[in-house]
Amino acid sequence: LGIKDQFTAEVAAVAIQLSGQCDPQVAANAARITAEMSREEAAFSATLSKGQKLLNEMLARAQAAGASNGNSAPVLPGADAFLLYDSFGFPMELTQELAEAVGVEVDLPGFEAAMAAQRARSSSSREAVDLTAAGGGLGQLAEQLAAGSEFVGHDDVSLQLDECQVVGLLVAGQPVQELSEQGAAVDVVLDRTPFYAESGGQVADTGYLSSSSSTELQVTDVQKGAGGRLFVHKAVLQQGSLRVGQELSARVDQSLRRRIRCHHTATHLLQSALKSVLGPDTCQQGSLVEANRLRFDFNLNRPMTSDEISRVESLVNGWVASASPTLTTVMGLDEARAAGATAMFGEKYDDVVRVVEVPGVSMELCGGTHVSNTSEIGAFKIVSESGVASGVRRIEAVCGQAAVEYMQGLDAVVKQLAANLRVKPEDLPSRVSALQVIASCSGR
Repeated sequence: LGIKDQFTAEVAAVAIQLSGQCDPQVAANAARITAEMSREEAAFSATLSKGQKLLNEMLARAQAAGASNGNSAPVLPGADAFLLYDSFGFPMELTQELAEAVGVEVDLPGFEAAMAAQRARSSSSREAVDLTAAGGGLGQLAEQLAAGSEFVGHDDVSLQLDECQVVGLLVAGQPVQELSEQGAAVDVVLDRTPFYAESGGQVADTGYLSSSSSTELQVTDVQKGAGGRLFVHKAVLQQGSLRVGQELSARVDQSLRRRIRCHHTATHLLQSALKSVLGPDTCQQGSLVEANRLRFDFNLNRPMTSDEISRVESLVNGWVASASPTLTTVMGLDEARAAGATAMFGEKYDDVVRVVEVPGVSMELCGGTHVSNTSEIGAFKIVSESGVASGVRRIEAVCGQAAVEYMQGLDAVVKQLAANLRVKPEDLPSRVSALQVIASCSGR
């Protein structure tokens, strides 16, 4: 094409302009999109330059090998061509063109063999059993249960729920009508459940299912099946027997639920704080919400400074201390966007969505569980900030009881160091500095 300078950002600008009518979010993120494309194009150009240097070395070796073999034509091994393609983004056509220019052939069968081996490794790593596929046990249940499972566990009142009917049982992926083997693993599908199924970055609830006839199961995980219609409780039968049609009482582990929801609401506050400190273009790139920590990925092409991290912590803890209510509303997707609710960029949503709001601070589309008041979070502490991919940073943080446990651990370390060095905790920095000077002098 004869293009020598960077051009993808200019092409993106035209595409953004054309897409304005179908998705306003694209235009709202225009600055971030074009900046990221420029950075990625620059990074690719640098990688391509490294690949060009390596190709020149490979071609020189191939020519030398050909010369040592007398009349045989120099050949670039297929494995080398694949390395250029896989690690440096060199199209095979470009490798062939540059090789032919210096009289070197490319081992195409060897390249195709390396490509096939890579595909086989990739396919093996992704291999998984699709239980909802036609003929699968869960797929059969999904066809029989048009209504699916009803989730009723967003609030504390429903975390202990009676009269939950067993509508399906699976053992080793196959439907069964009853089970009596103690210690057996079983997937239980209920008509309604207070257990949150893993989704949206939030881990599942755990707890127990029981009946008046002494049946008891421990629920260790909950996953969605059949496109999210069924809540599949991964459980172990500890006592009694179980059958389809039986009514059970469901008890969510409330202590773990409290810790999880603290971290989930704190994740929303964290995103608002990052937007405030780093700029409104800051967007979520992924998250994980557990009982003992939260993990939040966001777009940024540099490490955060210590001052920025401190400001984010202060903002979140200020909102926690303000004891603001957390409001949840179900509304249409267009209405939610018009109200200013933050959506995960590129994510697909139903026409009716759940909006979680901390008034004046955060408003997001979210189906997860949350505190009813920010004061329940107790405290927020950032544990680490690091890079995980090009243009993506990650914050790990702890809240509530997990934050207390984290600070207690640090306190124990500080006290132990102070005792070992025979100084007060507040004198540790100066004492360590003095030891570093002594060690440096000793080294000379």
